[in-house]
Amino acid sequence: WCIDYEHVLFSGYVYNETVTYPYTEIIATPSLAQNLAQPSRLNQIAWILNNIPVGSLATGPQTWNGVTYSGCGEISVSDVQTIFWALSSPQGDCDDPSSLCTDSINAVNLCNAAYIWNTVFFIVPDGASYTVSGPGSYVPIVVVPSDGHQVLITRWATNCQSDCTSTNEPTSGPSYIPTAAPSCNYNCIEAFIESFPNSFDDLVVSNPIEENTYVKGVLTINSDVYTNIDLWCIDYEHVLFSGYVYNETVTYPYTEIIATPSLAQNLAQPSR
Repeated sequence: WCIDYEHVLFSGYVYNETVTYPYTEIIATPSLAQNLAQPSRLNQIAWILNNIPVGSLATGPQTWNGVTYSGCGEISVSDVQTIFWALSSPQGDCDDPSSLCTDSINAVNLCNAAYIWNTVFFIVPDGASYTVSGPGSYVPIVVVPSDGHQVLITRWATNCQSDCTSTNEPTSGPSYIPTAAPSCNYNCIEAFIESFPNSFDDLVVSNPIEENTYVKGVLTINSDVYTNIDLWCIDYEHVLFSGYVYNETVTYPYTEIIATPSLAQNLAQPSR
C-alpha cells in the first residue's frame, strides 16, 4: 500500500536500497520516515489493515465533514488506498471528501470511504495507540526507500506458535469453569474450540432466576461435573425456569451461529 502521496511509484521499480520498520517504530521515531506527514496516523492504518479487508461490506449512510453519503457496498482497493492517503498526507491535502487524492486509481465509493474513516476514528481516535494482537493478526511493516520514491506499507502475519501452560481440565469432582484464564496462544484456543463437545449430557439451571444475580448452571460432560457456571439469556421471548434441565441440546461456537443463523432460529439478530 502507498502511504506517501507526494512521491512517485512505478511498475517494475526495484526497492533495493530500503529499510523496513514495524509501524510502531516509525510512530516512536518519525524521522525514520521523513516523507510521512502524519506518522501517528499509522495507528489508524494498522487498525484498518487488520480489521477492514478489501471485499468486506460497508454500511451506510455515512456522514463525513457534514455531508451524508449513501450507496455503501463492497469495499474496494481504491476505497482503502484513498483513505490511507487521507490519513498519511498533511491535514487538508487529501482528507476532504469533496477533493480526495484519487490520482491513478479507480473510482472511489465515497460512502465506503466515509465508512472506513468514521469506523477507524471511532475505534482508534486521533492520539490513541493501536497494538496488534489476537489470532490472525498482521504486523504492518513500513518500507522506506533511500532515493525518494514512495514510502510503502505492507502487512506481515504474526504466525504465533506456542503451547498452553495451563488448561481448564476438570478436576476430580465438582469444579468451576473456567478455573483460570489459560496462559496459551491462539493455536491452543482453536484446539479447545475444536475439541469442545457438540452436546452435553445435561445442563441444569441451578439457582433462582432473579434480576440482580447471575443465572448459574451445573454441567455434566462425559460424567465430569462442573458447577457454578455463569449463564446469560439471549432469547428474551422464551422462558427459563430454575431447575430446568437442558438434556437435548446442541452447542456451537458463536461464529458458527453467525455463519448459519438457522442453527438458532430463536435469535432475531444472530450477527449481534
